[in-house]
Amino acid sequence: MGAHASHEALQAFRRGGSFTLISSRMRGPFPSSTGTSDSRLDEAAAEGAPSPSEAEAEASRLIGGAGAAARNDLYAGARWVEEALPFSLLLAFVYIQNHLASIFELGWLVFMLGAANERMRWLTALKEHHREPRKLLLLGALLSSQIALITLLEGGAVLQQLALRTELPSSLALTEVLWLVLLTDLLCRYALMLLKTLLALALPLSTRRLRRLFSLVEEGGSCYRSVLPVPVWHAWLVHAAERHMRGPISLIYLTFKLSVLVERLRATAAMAHAVLLHQVLVGRHASEAEMLELGEELCSICQEPMSCPISLDECGHVFCEQCILSWCERSSAPTCPLCRTPLAAAACINSDGTTSLLPQLF
Repeated sequence: MGAHASHEALQAFRRGGSFTLISSRMRGPFPSSTGTSDSRLDEAAAEGAPSPSEAEAEASRLIGGAGAAARNDLYAGARWVEEALPFSLLLAFVYIQNHLASIFELGWLVFMLGAANERMRWLTALKEHHREPRKLLLLGALLSSQIALITLLEGGAVLQQLALRTELPSSLALTEVLWLVLLTDLLCRYALMLLKTLLALALPLSTRRLRRLFSLVEEGGSCYRSVLPVPVWHAWLVHAAERHMRGPISLIYLTFKLSVLVERLRATAAMAHAVLLHQVLVGRHASEAEMLELGEELCSICQEPMSCPISLDECGHVFCEQCILSWCERSSAPTCPLCRTPLAAAACINSDGTTSLLPQLF
């Protein structure tokens, strides 16, 4: 019995030792503390992550690839332009050859209008007793000849548009519409110049009153010129657009034109008010106290005795009315000749008798 107990104890000891050995073997590969485990995990993550230099190299490689692609696209675009340029020049040559007479006619009319502008500006700058009627008659004859040239070459289409009664064929091309609008606008500008010449011949007005009248004629003419192309473009848009889009397109075009026309009508009304009430276009008439305080009677622009002295509202400097008007017309943003203060002189548009060289296309 004692031997049997000893045998069971030996078996239990063996089972306990093997369990302890197995437990120690299972615990062996794992770390004994949490800090050691975290450090080993960090080291493993650090070994798998790229270094900063490697990240910069990868970013540089990507950027370089994008830059190379952009250069390739630019090179392809340049090659396309190089290949298309000869054919484009050939098409332009054929177009110019087919419309050479029309292009020459347009260039001649624009050149003559510019020459008439220079002549009219010179005549307006002269004093009343130096302005000879025969020079104005020559200018009127020149303008009349150009009006007759346009009428003879283009027939009744231009005259119908001047009367705001235009009937366009449905197959009219865009270039033909532009040509008709350009010629009609040129004819209108020549007519405005001729009207100014006749007013200068017929009315014995002083230079300053004549300038106001010229500005009124130009403002009224700009209103009429803005209305002239409306029937042509409206008819062409109606024929060119789809049936369900004709109404919206016409409404958009007429809305834009109405906004422009309202602005020009306001400017024309303001100019008519200035002409009827003999108001100056820039500044105001200088008082006797201002002239006494000035102490001199010479204009700083023309260096002659002042004629109808004008005091500028912005700075108070005094000049001749004709001199300051001529000064303001030389720049789109006029300033005082002495202190360079900006002036509100938008009302003196083309008061020297000239007309705009820019066409009214739409």
